[in-house]
Amino acid sequence: MNKAMSIPTVSIIIPVHNVAPYLETCLDSLLSQTFLDWEAVCIDDGSSDESPAMLDRYAARDARFKVVHQKNGGVSNARNTGLKLARGTYIQMLDPDDWAEPDMTERLLRMMESTHAELGVCGCFYHHTATGETGRRMPDKFSAGPDSVSIHGLDSRVTGNITFCVWDKIFRRSIIEQFQLAFQPGLKIGEDMKFIMEYLSCCHNIAFLARPLYHYRSGAGVTGKTRPVWERLSFQELLESLDVLDSVAGSTPGKLKGRRSRDFHAGLLQVVLMHRAYMKELLEGMPGRQLRRLLRRSHFPLPRLLLKSSFRPSMKSLLEFYIKNPLRTFLRQKRR
Repeated sequence: MNKAMSIPTVSIIIPVHNVAPYLETCLDSLLSQTFLDWEAVCIDDGSSDESPAMLDRYAARDARFKVVHQKNGGVSNARNTGLKLARGTYIQMLDPDDWAEPDMTERLLRMMESTHAELGVCGCFYHHTATGETGRRMPDKFSAGPDSVSIHGLDSRVTGNITFCVWDKIFRRSIIEQFQLAFQPGLKIGEDMKFIMEYLSCCHNIAFLARPLYHYRSGAGVTGKTRPVWERLSFQELLESLDVLDSVAGSTPGKLKGRRSRDFHAGLLQVVLMHRAYMKELLEGMPGRQLRRLLRRSHFPLPRLLLKSSFRPSMKSLLEFYIKNPLRTFLRQKRR
């Protein structure tokens, strides 16, 4: 069989939108991988810079790069396109302004195969482009030392402490397809978190590698990394982001039962509380003029009425209701 037509072991999904200054570093890091049996599913999400041409050049250079050009629909739509096209047994997801260590795919794959885990997690490096500061984050709570591999069942300790990003993980495509998992289109905050929590509800065990293998670049401009939240969201999108995990609490794709269900929801509650605290911090830092702009972009009648009202605290009160009531969904849950 033609090697280019064979089924790859790992599919690496990369959503791309106007990241030409950083894209080459990302794609070159894939060419440097010590594990060779991969495909890169690159989704050009309506870029207006040199990114589409760069992707086409890499695809012409190496058949492992698969490129799709589509109208701009956001990072969730781009990743969903990648999930539909991915053929590998395992799935990785990279941001196009980040890059991977040369042995990232090999180490994660080796860990998944040796532990038979359903999700693999590694550490990462952080690079802040504005300040030049660097750092690292490791799954220390689950490791026995540097480079160690540990495997854990799904309990509240794991669920409540796992990172809410997709790029430091490796997934099994069979689980994604069996439970029809996807990213929620249009969601501007929490799309990774929702996908991960839904995926976790389908898992029995998770493997952690105590080694940083991914380089995350903050402030580079991809998927809203630099723009303030109030410039990226409408009022209704803000409320959707506040309630992003309610649907997960209401109906987990994996149909958890008994103790696994209780442990998962205990961890999920921790995540909901942390997410609400994060959103509260964002909203409290929103300038008054930005608050009014946010209301003007709303399609709902209530925010527009608030905009005309002289009682401005009413807007804050409405948002605080959403922020301070994360327990309502959990209290409605039937005993499992």
